[in-house]
Amino acid sequence: MTCPHLKKTSLLSKTLICTAVPPEVEIEKIMETGLPISPYTCQKAEDWKECPRSSKQAYLRYQPSMEPYNKGITFFSLGKFKEAIDFFSKAIKIWPKNYAAWNNIGYTLNCLGRFEGSIQYFDKAIEIYPDYVPTWNNKGWSLFCLGKSEEALQCFDKAIRIDPRYIQAWGNKGNVLLEEGKKRRDTELIKEAIRCYDKALEIDKRYFQAWHGKGSALFALGKFNESIICFDRALEINPRSVETINTKGGILIVLKRYREALECFDRALEINPKYAMAWHNKAVVLVRIFEDTGEISMLRDGLLCVNKALEIDPSFENARILKYELEERIKH
Repeated sequence: MTCPHLKKTSLLSKTLICTAVPPEVEIEKIMETGLPISPYTCQKAEDWKECPRSSKQAYLRYQPSMEPYNKGITFFSLGKFKEAIDFFSKAIKIWPKNYAAWNNIGYTLNCLGRFEGSIQYFDKAIEIYPDYVPTWNNKGWSLFCLGKSEEALQCFDKAIRIDPRYIQAWGNKGNVLLEEGKKRRDTELIKEAIRCYDKALEIDKRYFQAWHGKGSALFALGKFNESIICFDRALEINPRSVETINTKGGILIVLKRYREALECFDRALEINPKYAMAWHNKAVVLVRIFEDTGEISMLRDGLLCVNKALEIDPSFENARILKYELEERIKH
């Protein structure tokens, strides 16, 4: 099951936590959470000696939970989500404050499309470690997929307040603002989305999602040539993104650069022959070429493409409509 919003914009970024040890932060801050402090987290041996007994004991309790936790990571990487959840649950049973395991169950449920069910696990992780940015980001991702954009934005803003350089939250905030802006036809929201993408690109100029998102936002504002520049930058980073290639092709159709658009759809289909949208869009551009040249073969080729799209996705309504139109044109 996929999030319906993700068909309209680049994929949001979420985070699987691969370690249950708190990141490098001030020792005092970790002490406040009651999370374990390991000797490796401390900068000096004196720091470890000065750590409260409760923190040292927490470290000793958390260690046994790491065996099932790491197995959970392994099963997740193999795509065995049920087994991954089982092992993360075992880790929690051994050490209930394993915030990373709580987060990762939520993350795994997310991957299964169980967005509603994931929220309680993110909330538990946040209860244990309120300042852990990836969990706020992941919760925002779930809320967005549930159509709760305002609540999602609050989560991304919280993540950014904790860590202003957390790039995924900037990208995700941009994506939510872009979708809301398009839905409400509010150009100010779309411009705000662009500011979020620009902030992400200040942090990392090679952040693919921000280039793709910015390109989508500029397209929504009717800035087609600027949009193509962004998609080209995204493709320099990830040349095999069929979504980006397909979107660029769609903009080239709007600009009546049909041969270039055709090259984009062919390239997308070379990478993923099962990409129904690219088959549909290739049919559309072949119709445009027919209208320019009168070559009837373009209509026949277009019908083959749209049939391929429907073979892959029989519920693709736009493809079904285009098929009917092509059949009528070829008859007459």
